[in-house]
Amino acid sequence: MKKVTISLQCPLIRHSQIRMNIIRLLILALVVWLIYRMVSRMLAKPRNGKPSTPELGTNMVRCAHCGIHLPENEAIYRDGQPYCSKEHRDSGPQ
Repeated sequence: MKKVTISLQCPLIRHSQIRMNIIRLLILALVVWLIYRMVSRMLAKPRNGKPSTPELGTNMVRCAHCGIHLPENEAIYRDGQPYCSKEHRDSGPQ
């Protein structure tokens, strides 16, 4: 006579453990990727040499052609007068 053993462990439990491990691995990979992106963006140089926003305390000047105000360090000067663009500098004051 053969002895029959009944296993109380369901095979689905093993599969759910494998699924949980895969989910944990995917979450860990996502966190590592996000940290990598944040660090690489902080260390990256700006795309252009000009800052996108004027620094605090920057003096504002008025374009001699159109009158728009712009940061002094972004102005283009000709004959001591500030201009907002090359085209306005070439056109002269109005």
